[in-house]
Amino acid sequence: MPSLTITTRQTMSGPRYIVRYRLGGRAYPVVHGGSFRTLKEAKVRRDLVAGELAAGRNPGDLLRAMLEQPATRTFADVYDAFTASRVDVAETTKANYAIHRIRLGDLFGTRDLATISWRDVQAAVGSLSKQLSPASVKNYVGTLRMVLDFADLSENVARDRRVKLPRPDEQIPNPPTASEVAAIISNAPRKWRLAIRVLEQTGLGVGELVALEWGDVDRANLRLRIRRGKTNAARRWVPIPEG
Repeated sequence: MPSLTITTRQTMSGPRYIVRYRLGGRAYPVVHGGSFRTLKEAKVRRDLVAGELAAGRNPGDLLRAMLEQPATRTFADVYDAFTASRVDVAETTKANYAIHRIRLGDLFGTRDLATISWRDVQAAVGSLSKQLSPASVKNYVGTLRMVLDFADLSENVARDRRVKLPRPDEQIPNPPTASEVAAIISNAPRKWRLAIRVLEQTGLGVGELVALEWGDVDRANLRLRIRRGKTNAARRWVPIPEG
């Protein structure tokens, strides 16, 4: 039968409480289960060992695992694993991830993920704000949040409510006048004139216009279908003014 004891040994600094156990009868060697300064700590270890023995397991396996240092996960390693996993995104998005890795890697590259706090994220926001626009900083933080989500941490410090992003600059649109548009079209190469006119008449983005295919043109109802928007509002029909 397994056995388990707590013995006391006097030392120069005071008593030490020693936990020892056997996996079976006297034929099994006595195994050291830990040495503690207080009886309370020794009893906690004794109960832990007793639970393993009762379950038919070798307590030594658990005790060794408790002593082993957990593997360090650096930000750079997790970032690379994250980007490799994103087989669901377009090549342009992968290119953005590669660009973001440069600056985020400079800020967090060799850091153990477990040591990064929301204050570190806020400091990174401040550093990025000195180099990039508020909109770009927001994109970088968005990537950082996804990487930490991928790491499956108990808490994503990049999503902490205390992390503040720079306020975007308010830009008042200043579109060209009708005469200015006419001048642009008349001076543009002939192959671009129709595209410029469509942009001016419909308010489409350049990317939306470039993505159009013949199947997106509804001639009967004079409208264009935008199929590749990221949101339901972006995927829409755009009317073409008559004349």
